[in-house]
Amino acid sequence: MGQSDKEPTKNFSTGDSVIAFAGSEREISGVIVEDFGEFTPTAVESADGRIADPARRWAVTTDDGQLLFVDTGDLSSPTSSAAPSSGKGDKKK
Repeated sequence: MGQSDKEPTKNFSTGDSVIAFAGSEREISGVIVEDFGEFTPTAVESADGRIADPARRWAVTTDDGQLLFVDTGDLSSPTSSAAPSSGKGDKKK
């Protein structure tokens, strides 16, 4: 709901090829492997401090084997990104 205010709705699904963090130094391509669904991200805290940061919507396995947890706003379709779909994040400096 809050995310839809900052950008148009994107329709991603498990198995889609995506680019995470397009146009930034962190840009990297991969495939969505899990959809955790819509939720209101909330950190988990206790009297001792923060236990966990807010959860993310998507799990993405990158082309170089990393596992990322990202929100919809962090993703672009390879065809809609300014970067080539075969590009990897480690090529950008």
